[in-house]
Amino acid sequence: MRSPVDLASSLSLRARLTLLAALGAGLVLPLVVGLLYGAVSDALDDAVTAELRVRAEDVAAEVAAGLRPVMNEGLVTQVLDADGALVGPGRGAPLVDRADLPTRAGLEVVQDRPVSSIGENARVLVRQLPSRTGDGWVIVAGSTKPIVEVERRLAVLLGIAGPLLVLAIALTAWLLTRSALQPVQRMTRRAATLSFQEPHERLPQPPGRDELAELGSTLNAMLARIEATVAHERAFVDDASHELRTPIAVLRGELELARLELGDAAEGSGTARALDSALEETDRLARITEQLLVLARADVGRLADTRERVALMTATARVVDRADAGHVQLQVTGSEAHVLADPDLVDQVLTNLVNNALRFARRVVRITIGTDDAVVVVRVEDDGPGFDGALLDRATDRFARAGRSRTRGGGGAGLGLAIVAAIVESLDGRIELGNDGLGGGAAATVRLPKAPRDT
Repeated sequence: MRSPVDLASSLSLRARLTLLAALGAGLVLPLVVGLLYGAVSDALDDAVTAELRVRAEDVAAEVAAGLRPVMNEGLVTQVLDADGALVGPGRGAPLVDRADLPTRAGLEVVQDRPVSSIGENARVLVRQLPSRTGDGWVIVAGSTKPIVEVERRLAVLLGIAGPLLVLAIALTAWLLTRSALQPVQRMTRRAATLSFQEPHERLPQPPGRDELAELGSTLNAMLARIEATVAHERAFVDDASHELRTPIAVLRGELELARLELGDAAEGSGTARALDSALEETDRLARITEQLLVLARADVGRLADTRERVALMTATARVVDRADAGHVQLQVTGSEAHVLADPDLVDQVLTNLVNNALRFARRVVRITIGTDDAVVVVRVEDDGPGFDGALLDRATDRFARAGRSRTRGGGGAGLGLAIVAAIVESLDGRIELGNDGLGGGAAATVRLPKAPRDT
């Protein structure tokens, strides 16, 4: 079961802020509602008690003036003598027992109790008459039913309004958060489309001078620095292409000239073997240099500058014709398919995949070309031992090499699949590696967007 923290972290920022606002309102509103209910209830209660107190004071004044109190509309009034007997107005028994009468002048007792002439909801106020008016008490009773009814209606109203208010606060928080985060969403959508092919592009700058505007300004400044770095790297790649190729070509020419001057008569001598080995290492150095330049161009987004319609079956046939297969049988199956790419890059992808499979294969390498909806699928598989389990997840990393038990002749520099992955990614495709090839051998599957028919 997921914890509340994990569940909350899986929600969007807008949802989390809305949930936080709703929880805050849900916690604060009951307290506010309780205080409001208590304040209204106390105010009504005090109003009823004040009305009884005013009537009691009026009766005491009438008694002091020697007048006979009259019954007030809505209020029951009684005057008791010093013995607690009813002296008026009206008839019947006193509303309060003798034991409940206050014993000191000026004191009053307030009780909520049933009164026969009023009902269950009644309040009785008893006050002892001042000594100058004579010994005795005045009793005033009134109905509290209006208080009970108002409290009931208030409870129903607050019970309905409370959840509606929480919902309104949550909805308001959702709308306000959505409005506040719109600049972030616009920047996010634009950032998802940025690439090395458009280093001059920037994120939409939010208006104002708040934190979001500062964030947009900071990110655009970072993109400007990245653009400058990319321009510098591109210049470096261009310079390196000339500076590295030329001395290697000169070195190979000098070694070939020295080998020719040595002649066939020195075949097998130490000098001849040294020159032949130097030529092999020079060729290897040239290949590694070209591979590193390809990866450098990939790093600065220079691989997909030019694209044209390329027939994969035709390109594969050229690669197979010049491949050094030895005793391994190369099989090509499938149907013609076209991609939009640089032909040289497609040739390099196919060459690297085939050479990698030939290095591992025992007897067969199969190349299958097909289509899947709008995607062209190129699959190269062999009947070799397959990828090492520890290598499979990082086989497309640079300089990732299999163990000696998997290769013949010591293997390569570990750049072939890295170059394939870089080229495929620049063409908006993807590469998948596995051990589901022939007889459990290695398999590399490249998926590229199919070229439009009118290209």
